[in-house]
Amino acid sequence: MCNHEKFQSMSLGSKYKNEQMKIDVLNNVIDSHSEMKLVGVTFDEYLNFSRHIGEVCKIASKKVGVLMRLRNMLTTSAKLKIFISFIMPQITYCHFGTV
Repeated sequence: MCNHEKFQSMSLGSKYKNEQMKIDVLNNVIDSHSEMKLVGVTFDEYLNFSRHIGEVCKIASKKVGVLMRLRNMLTTSAKLKIFISFIMPQITYCHFGTV
């Protein structure tokens, strides 16, 4: 059994941008979106990841700010462990760098 409320659709590129898609699965209309979050990665209809990058930077910045406030209370080793455990995974998750 499928949970139709979790279904999403999106047209990619500019070819069909002005056309409204209507997808019906077993009498359930699937909403069309111009932006989606899938497996923690946000992208838009042009496969632009600007919003995703902004969200990652915002979250990582908050974590770095907390670490900076604690900088005088922790050893360098402890700060490095915190960075590797809590901040680095945020930055490197779904990293799209060249291989």
